[in-house]
Amino acid sequence: MIEVIAAVSTNRIIGRAGALPWHLPHDLRRFRDLTMGRAVIMGRSTWDSLPDKVRPLPGRRNLVLTNRPITNANGAVETFTSLPDALLACNYDGVVIGGESVFAEALTVADTVHITAVDAEVDGDAKFPPLPVRFNLTDVEGPFAEGEWTYWFRTYERGDLYLLAAARSEEQRRYMQGLQDRGICIFCPEHVAAHHREPIEFAGKHWYVTRNGFPYAGTADHFLIVPHAHVTSFEELPDEAGAELWSIRRRLAGLLGPVATATVERSGNMHYNGGSVAHFHVHFVTLNDQPEPPVRFRVSGHQTHPL
Repeated sequence: MIEVIAAVSTNRIIGRAGALPWHLPHDLRRFRDLTMGRAVIMGRSTWDSLPDKVRPLPGRRNLVLTNRPITNANGAVETFTSLPDALLACNYDGVVIGGESVFAEALTVADTVHITAVDAEVDGDAKFPPLPVRFNLTDVEGPFAEGEWTYWFRTYERGDLYLLAAARSEEQRRYMQGLQDRGICIFCPEHVAAHHREPIEFAGKHWYVTRNGFPYAGTADHFLIVPHAHVTSFEELPDEAGAELWSIRRRLAGLLGPVATATVERSGNMHYNGGSVAHFHVHFVTLNDQPEPPVRFRVSGHQTHPL
């Protein structure tokens, strides 16, 4: 299994002048626990940034990507000129620990990503790349507080963009399958114009609003409120996004003047939240006096879940 581990600020900073912008003992212990006994793969700059007392990292196989020899490691480090060579050497079972360019390449092949999400914007000169849309949030721990820092442990697993079993028609299933095969998330803003059946009605800082291309039967109106960022759960968004969501909901209700509304979030694992798209989204529907057929939201698991 190929894993990636990093501590990342809200503005994606991971380093400053060859050092971490924070000191988080609990996070360092987690790093040790997740990497001990494993092969750790890093770029030359990450190797050079390690404190002398832990270079090479003890109890781990140290694989360094470099074109220059390493002469002060007493033979306890292996060097490679490319990430594929390093992965082959450890039989594709290792943890990538940095830096920026190595992370960018590793995310194209990684199975799991462990992020320490630091709730702060900091200055720095190294950034963590955007997480590919095929990664879904599967576990969250925290918050933790150390000194001035608040942070969470988030685990992402490579998964599907769509749950084909949740399609409500054969037409929708074929449409989702085509997007999945091409690696296209229909809710990511850059794909909406080309692949979503309805245009964006309006947008805020964190969300945009569009009509559902496959509206639920019995609804008078069926809107989707979707975050610009590709996230799979509400917990990945900042608090201010929640306030903006409430404002959007109130705006829609005021514009439409319905008899009643219903709002359902598709947050977390889509095998269980009743959704068909991994990208977190909110259904906002309006109802007439006597909707026919009655509108029902499914929020239970699907029988096709591998468990």
